[in-house]
Amino acid sequence: MLDNFWNYELLTLQSICFFFILFGLVLFLLSYFSVVKYSFYGRANDFFPNLPHLSANVSWFCMEIPSLIVSVFSFCVLGDRDHLSSVAHWILISLYWIHYIHRSILYPLKMKGKPLPFIIPLCAAIFCTINGYMQGRFLGHFSEVYPIEYLYSLRFIVGVSLFIYGMGINIYCDNILSNLRKPGEEHRYKIPYGGAFNFVTAGNYFGEVLEWSGYALACGTLASVSFFLFALLFLSAQGTGNHRWYHAKFENYPKNRKIIIPLIY
Repeated sequence: MLDNFWNYELLTLQSICFFFILFGLVLFLLSYFSVVKYSFYGRANDFFPNLPHLSANVSWFCMEIPSLIVSVFSFCVLGDRDHLSSVAHWILISLYWIHYIHRSILYPLKMKGKPLPFIIPLCAAIFCTINGYMQGRFLGHFSEVYPIEYLYSLRFIVGVSLFIYGMGINIYCDNILSNLRKPGEEHRYKIPYGGAFNFVTAGNYFGEVLEWSGYALACGTLASVSFFLFALLFLSAQGTGNHRWYHAKFENYPKNRKIIIPLIY
């Protein structure tokens, strides 16, 4: 009976993984073919002008914190003995936790932005709840159990290195964006320069894509790979909208900048 339940749960989670990839592809195509001209967040107030709004800080906290809480529960509480006995699995899930500690708690403390209709953080929170559950369940139960020797494998070392490097780029670019405007310049837009912004419009998104590519490489689970592909597609959609907006807003916007992947897209 319990085996049947685990099989049903695994099949459900696998289906959700493929749905995430398909959903990300749809969002990317909507942006690429200008069905949604600018970024989804940037147009949120146009789509839902009459809904109650939450401040940017509160919105971001509500969006991201479910990933942290639910993944802790699904890994630590629902994980089995073999997986929880693996040092490699604790390190891998800790990468996910480190990202979301920063994104849900530290980042909102310093972020600036317009209030968002509550439907946006609500939808994002639902996604993060499901994704957090999947990451914890795959690393805590459904993946192969990695031995201690896995910590010395090329895949693990390259994956963790990519994650750390990408997170560094993401934080550095976020700081550039946060410091663009001085006090009293809330409604003045500027072109970001420095770091990955010298090569792409969405330097912060590029860093995050690198993060999740490294995470997927190191974990090797369906959940981690599907999340990376969703992040790549969704952030490329966001970046495409931002790129289009910058070119419309600034005549002197650098023509040689790509959108999110240096030299490629």
